[in-house]
Amino acid sequence: SAQVAMLAELFPPGPGTARPASTASTATAATPKVVSPRPYHGQLCTPVLCLVAARAAGRGKRAQRRAQAQRGVDVWRSLPGEIPKNMDVILRNRYNDVVLEELDDLDLSPFRTLAVIRLPIQWVPQVGQLRRQVFRQGSTQHLALKFALEEHGGFLGIAVDIPQATYLPRGCVGAEVVQLSFEEDLVHATLRGVSMLRIIDRVKMPDDHGIRAPLMQEVLEYTDLERKEGMEVLLEETKKVEKLFVHCGQLQKETGIFAAGDLSKTPLGTLVQAASENLADVNLCGVRQEEHRGPVVASHAAVFAFGVQKQADFLCDPFSALRRLRTLRRFLNLMDRVLTPKLH
Repeated sequence: SAQVAMLAELFPPGPGTARPASTASTATAATPKVVSPRPYHGQLCTPVLCLVAARAAGRGKRAQRRAQAQRGVDVWRSLPGEIPKNMDVILRNRYNDVVLEELDDLDLSPFRTLAVIRLPIQWVPQVGQLRRQVFRQGSTQHLALKFALEEHGGFLGIAVDIPQATYLPRGCVGAEVVQLSFEEDLVHATLRGVSMLRIIDRVKMPDDHGIRAPLMQEVLEYTDLERKEGMEVLLEETKKVEKLFVHCGQLQKETGIFAAGDLSKTPLGTLVQAASENLADVNLCGVRQEEHRGPVVASHAAVFAFGVQKQADFLCDPFSALRRLRTLRRFLNLMDRVLTPKLH
């Protein structure tokens, strides 16, 4: 069709290559009915640049997972790409704010539709995090979870709920339903963030059940930029972020200024260990070598410590690992310049 031809011109092939409805207390005498859409087993991991144990465990888990029926994000990834008939309209819609240069190669990360719900930033499971949510049975969030389990192995988008926003943000987190339990009229859901998604059709209207399923693209963590710069640069940027993270945390403790979050509360290595454990059996988008996982996971884990506004910046406008690390480094340098004069 004309639209397909137009998109093929725009994206030539690469070179080979909502708030929870309820937060009711969990104290109750009733025994919840538990459903486990996907088994999850934690494992102790080593620090950020020495993830030998995590990698070994991850290799075994991913091999075992490939041998089993697909679940979660892999179900969604196995689906064919989608080019809607109104693709040209979507691309030209000014509210979608699609920047063609930012899109990843469609051969590596095609467009596909996916259910999405909105949650306050503090409830969003970022990549490498687990979050337990409570929804009312029959709520829009519950129906979206049900749709995700039926159609995409329990994979769905979690967007930051921006007050008074009339359309979705530019990006969101791709999350898997790890566990569901039902108790009276409540749905308890444990969600795990596993990838970042670029929302292509931000103005997509909900269906008759209130479910939004816009066109999306999974954001590649390892792109042509990372390949061009090389592993040495990735590791160097990771070390810079680690060093600045500690330095700025110390400045916060000495000045008592925590407007940007609290970097002194939890060491970055601890945050990375937890994220590595949660992602041990996940194939990170675009990551083909085990040595690349450390910087990718670290770039996500560092965001956890910042305030909600800075977290929202990263979640609503996602990009690849090296760009994320460099953005973190620039912001940490800014913190250093702002906080250091406060010591005198």
